[in-house]
Amino acid sequence: LADVVVTSLVNEVGALFNPQMKVRMFALVRHPVERAASLFYFLQDVQWRAPQTFNEHLANISIIDFYRNRMGESNWMVRYLTNQATKAYMDESDLKLAKEILRRKCLIGLTTEKDQSFARFEKFFGWRLGSDAD
Repeated sequence: LADVVVTSLVNEVGALFNPQMKVRMFALVRHPVERAASLFYFLQDVQWRAPQTFNEHLANISIIDFYRNRMGESNWMVRYLTNQATKAYMDESDLKLAKEILRRKCLIGLTTEKDQSFARFEKFFGWRLGSDAD
């Protein structure tokens, strides 16, 4: 079996492992507010203002109104980690479960601190990641 599995299908890949295999995820995450703002501006520029998909209402909506009107995504990572994609409302217990899953199973790195994050990954997993010069 491989030392590393690269996938976005965290729940589905669990079937590859068993209790005798110690499994640890690692992930680079982005601050949720930064991610939400980026999504809004991406949609506004690429979809709502583009000639072929122009939407007059959305082309000029503010980011505050966009999220106030619940037009943005809703706790996608909590939904994904807890395998509750269709649940109508995510509550505090769902958030606690998602945080516990991350705490127990995932080594977290931050996109704003990539060098430090990759150094943590190298140290934790005993890797030696080469540079472009290697």
